[in-house]
Amino acid sequence: MAEEKKLGWPEYLAMAISFLSLAISAFMAFNSALIQRDDVRFVPGGALEILRDKNLFTLPEVQEFAFINSGNRQAVVSGVYGMLVLVIAPGDAKVQCNQQPLLHKSIYLDAKPLVLKPGEIQVLQAKVQEAYPWKRDNGDMRFKEDGKTEGAANYVVCVQAIVTTPDSASFKWVQPLYSLPNAGDEKEEFETKEPISMLKRTRLGIN
Repeated sequence: MAEEKKLGWPEYLAMAISFLSLAISAFMAFNSALIQRDDVRFVPGGALEILRDKNLFTLPEVQEFAFINSGNRQAVVSGVYGMLVLVIAPGDAKVQCNQQPLLHKSIYLDAKPLVLKPGEIQVLQAKVQEAYPWKRDNGDMRFKEDGKTEGAANYVVCVQAIVTTPDSASFKWVQPLYSLPNAGDEKEEFETKEPISMLKRTRLGIN
């Protein structure tokens, strides 16, 4: 009867590596199939950069918006829209962007819906529509605030969009970008140094 060959450390090492590889593969399959991560972010850059000279407001006609999908499934960004909001009382910038009724000048954009694949970064280019009160002037959009109170007031520039996920869930996102104060006041930027979270959630993909 042949003597059984004992396994040495090379064989045990090979088995350990095989089991480890199998465990990693199973984890990756579970992670991608069952754990759904939505993580969509906005990179402010120079988006909606309005120049102000007292009561004259100037905005470049062509705008760029960068979006990042750090999640593991697709997301659609649509309805990108800008607002020049009149500050009627001191308060948090996000409150100003969501005040009701909203006293603002709309910044309409011809932005088409953007489909973001997992791990993808895309730049959306859009033009500002010529709509009240904005008028086209040598590649820029301008308007002059005639009201004395409004012309001397402070403003906040806001952006909003709709994020839709594959389960047909849609989320409205509103974010203040920066203040546009009266002459002599210092401009303040809001969370514009790093990508801003639009939607972040993790869930099990079990219906």
